[in-house]
Amino acid sequence: MLLTLIYVYYREKEYFQEESPKNIAILFSGRISGYTYVEQKLEELHNKYNATFFISLNKNERSHYIDTFCKKFKIGDDQAIVQKTISPEWIRSFDVVYNVPGGKEGDSVDTMYSMVKNIDSAFKLIGLYQEKHNLNFDCIVFYRADIDSHETMTITMPQENVIYIPEGADHHGINYQVAYGNYDTMKKYSEVVNNLQKLCGEQHITYHPESLLKYHLENEGLNVVRFPFNYSLHPKRHAPLPEYDA
Repeated sequence: MLLTLIYVYYREKEYFQEESPKNIAILFSGRISGYTYVEQKLEELHNKYNATFFISLNKNERSHYIDTFCKKFKIGDDQAIVQKTISPEWIRSFDVVYNVPGGKEGDSVDTMYSMVKNIDSAFKLIGLYQEKHNLNFDCIVFYRADIDSHETMTITMPQENVIYIPEGADHHGINYQVAYGNYDTMKKYSEVVNNLQKLCGEQHITYHPESLLKYHLENEGLNVVRFPFNYSLHPKRHAPLPEYDA
């Protein structure tokens, strides 16, 4: 009887244990400046999940700094886009929150457009990579290269139509620093850039990252699951970094 109970207990424990994805893609958008401050922690994330990294960066051309990042994290040519992001003029007519530290009026317009545009571009790279290599990623993660994590993020197998977002950093909307989901869910997540005119022009949402994401997810009908993740953005992330451009 005791053996039977022990067997049932372990079977239930095994059944209810959350499974980790086997094949994970992690995308970085807009910029990777400052990654050297958190390099070890990025390595821990990369190695824990044997993840495949993708980047879409707002730069005129590659630099030694970018090449070093790509070499360290095994990012091939089909996993990277480096090109200058040009903001469309129509976004300047929207109600904008200027929130770039040390920036001047208008900076946040281009900074935010770069972020959402390059999230979409990096996600499209993942789709092309899957076709080219005849594989499917179980999980797609949006992450920042300046995240100073106090633990390696736990990633569980994502469910259909569910977006997983850390608790905190909502800034009057919802956290726009980290998220993960399956391919179809992250495709919807990545399409904020394609819905800016609807969000700002028709729904009159303030052109502000966390606000736009919150309403975009609602419009897409995605279920949001929040999870604990102890991290912050590295305090030197906005420090001048000449080698990024060299």
